[in-house]
Amino acid sequence: MMDLVMPRLLACLFLSFFPLGAATAGPVPGDPERGGKIHRGELAIEGVAACSTCHGATGNDTIAGTFPRIAGQYPEYLVHSLVSYTNGERNNAVMMPIASALSKTDMQDLAAFYFSQPGDLRYIGEDAR
Repeated sequence: MMDLVMPRLLACLFLSFFPLGAATAGPVPGDPERGGKIHRGELAIEGVAACSTCHGATGNDTIAGTFPRIAGQYPEYLVHSLVSYTNGERNNAVMMPIASALSKTDMQDLAAFYFSQPGDLRYIGEDAR
C-alpha cells in the first residue's frame, strides 16, 4: 500500500502546477469584426437574416423574452449551439435553417463578435438574484 502512496502524491503535486484549462486557453478563433457584419446583416449570407433582428444591436436584447441574450457568451458554447441546430441535437424552427446556412467560419466569427460584447447574462426565473 505504501508503494502506491508516494507516486500518487507526486502525481498530484505535479498536476497542481498545471491548471486543467491552460491547454485550451488562448485567443478566441474567429473575426469579431466580420461576425458583427453578419450580425447586423451587412454581410449577406443566403438564408440568414440579420441576427440583430432577434438578438438586438449587441446580442444583449431579447424580444418579449423569447430570444436569448448572447452577448458575452463563451464562443465555444455559441459554436456548439449553432452546430447542434444543424445536426438536429437542438430543435428550433427559427434557428435550424439559419444555422444550417452558416459555414464553420461564419459560426466562429459570430461567436467571436458576441464574446467581444459586454454581456448581460444572468439567470432567468424565480431563482435569479
